[in-house]
Amino acid sequence: MKKILSILTVSVLFFQLQAYSQKSRVGVTAGITMSNLNEKINGVSNNGDSKSGFTAGLVLDVPIAKHVTFMPSLNYVQKGRVENSSTQFTTTKVTTVINYAELPFNFVYTNTNRSFYVGAGPYVGLNFPSKVVTETNGAETERELKFGKTAADDVRGMDFGGNFIIGFMLKKGFTLVFNYAQGIRDLSPVQKNDNRINTTSFGIKVGWFLKNK
Repeated sequence: MKKILSILTVSVLFFQLQAYSQKSRVGVTAGITMSNLNEKINGVSNNGDSKSGFTAGLVLDVPIAKHVTFMPSLNYVQKGRVENSSTQFTTTKVTTVINYAELPFNFVYTNTNRSFYVGAGPYVGLNFPSKVVTETNGAETERELKFGKTAADDVRGMDFGGNFIIGFMLKKGFTLVFNYAQGIRDLSPVQKNDNRINTTSFGIKVGWFLKNK
């Protein structure tokens, strides 16, 4: 409930901020992500394969200087990884799917006609119900991903890190955006110096900015 209230509060602030600036715009975006969980166990890397996912959300464009814009957004983002293993008789595929409500706060530099922009900023990801799907020799099972701080849990909940974006303003308010997000928080349930889990994600999104009347 607290997470839902936080998201609703951010949504209201988005539209209030947009209303206070005549040049600001609200946009909608959707696209795909490629993500991974970079893991170290006893100091040894144990990364899986990248997982594709879906993302969609709202973005706010607020000019604050001639070539500088504040561009926060509120996105639903799927992250995770895929792990494949096999023996003589068994082939196993384990897919971890982590769902986040992600809040990037980007400051971007734009060119003169605002057709191109590049920027960066911090992000916070609030976790939502997620899952682990295991496929063994074609038979699939599913369980809920456990968030917490004990050895029985899979990962910690909230994530945060840095976000980097490159965008192109197309005709009639359409946009094409590339972003890379690097998680900073260690998501290992049990904190040890030689164990660590961080998220990484690359996304491609298309969007459309509504005209501010």
